[in-house]
Formats: sequence, C-alpha cells, structure tokens
Amino acid sequence: MTMQDIMIPAHSNRRKSALQLEDMIGKFVLLTYFLWHLYNAGIATAVSVMQAQHDFMWWLSFISHITSVGFVAMIVGLTITRNAPVDVAPGLEARFSAFMGTFILLTLMVVPHKPMGELQMLIGTVCIIIGTVSSIWCIKWLGRAFSVMAAARNLVTSGPYAHVRHPLYTAEAITVVGVIIINGTLLGLLIGALQFFFQYRRMVNEEIVLASVHPSYAAYKATTPMVIPRIFGRAKIA
Repeated sequence: MTMQDIMIPAHSNRRKSALQLEDMIGKFVLLTYFLWHLYNAGIATAVSVMQAQHDFMWWLSFISHITSVGFVAMIVGLTITRNAPVDVAPGLEARFSAFMGTFILLTLMVVPHKPMGELQMLIGTVCIIIGTVSSIWCIKWLGRAFSVMAAARNLVTSGPYAHVRHPLYTAEAITVVGVIIINGTLLGLLIGALQFFFQYRRMVNEEIVLASVHPSYAAYKATTPMVIPRIFGRAKIA
C-alpha cells in the first residue's frame, strides 16, 4: 500500500465531513429564517380572515397568503428531510450568490412603496399567486433534492424539470415580478434586477456541480432549456 492509497480515503473522509457540517449550518440558517417567515405568513393570513370586507381583492389577497404559507411549510419540511449533498459548488461566489438570491428581497421590507392603485395591486397579486403556486408544483417534484446552496443531490428531470432545467427559478421570478409591481419604486426595480442576477449565478453554479456529479446531466442540458420552455418540445441531440 502506497502513501497515496492512504491519503485518498483520508481526504475523502475530510471532504465528506466538511459537506455534512456545511449542510447542517445551512439547515439551521434556513430553518431559522423560514420558520420566522412561516410565522409571519400565518399571522398575515389570520389578520386577513378577520377583516370585515370580503370582496374580490380580499379573496386574491387571502389566496396569496394561503399559497405563501403552503410554500414556506413545504420548504421547512424538505429542509429537514432533504438528502445529504454529494457535492457542492466550490468557492465563495457560489455561496454569496445563493445567499443574496435567497435573501436580498428582504431589503424591500424597508423600502417605502408608492400608494397602490387597484390595477397595480391586482396585477402584482395575481403574479405572486401564479408564481407561488408554480413554485409549490416545482418543489413537489424536486422533493428531497431541494437545496438553496448550489449542491448536487439526486438529479430530477421529470415533471416541470422535463421542460426547463430550473423551473423553480422561473416560478420564483414570476413572484418577484409581482412583488416589484406592488412596491412600485425604482429602488424596488433595481433590487429585483439584482435578485435576478444572483439567481442566474445560482443556476450556473448548480449546473457546474450537477455536471461534475451526474454524467447524464450533459445530455439533459443539451435537450432542455434553462428557464423558458420550448413551444414545440425538446430539441434532439444530433
């Protein structure tokens, strides 16, 4: 047995331990945030129910709250039960992009928004509902492969993932458009644009690590669009 034969398993064990530690820290951060978000979404839903006026806009707002609660609850459950990562994207940039893509919209909480017209509220809320319901659909198919950090768990290529490689990001982008519309400020638009940029970087980083772990990913990538589905079906590999 050579020294190299001894060092390779030791290095592999250290790498595995580092991945497990990072995954545990990530779980703690995510659960802290999303449980707080779930609590606030539940409170908002309860306040909405107690309102006296139940008109069309109330029902839209109520549906928005309910879908938000469902989405966040699914994220909490999958964060707890998700599979261990096989590998994660290397480098600080991958982690920074994942963090900013997930949390940068929180800054809109301190950005004063303009008084909303009914049409603005209607379009924004409908976008949020469509995006959230679509996100729930994607999360259901992603299952225990769910991750915020660019990581390789099991490869999902069915359901919405048969049409685009990153359907969850597409769905979330629709939600973000709704949030930007409701905010109605230039600063809100700039923050939304930054979020889109970091989401793009997350997709790129995810694809790098998925391709390194799953040999079949190259063929999947060649036949499946990134975020916008093809109208006439998948392309064929020449």
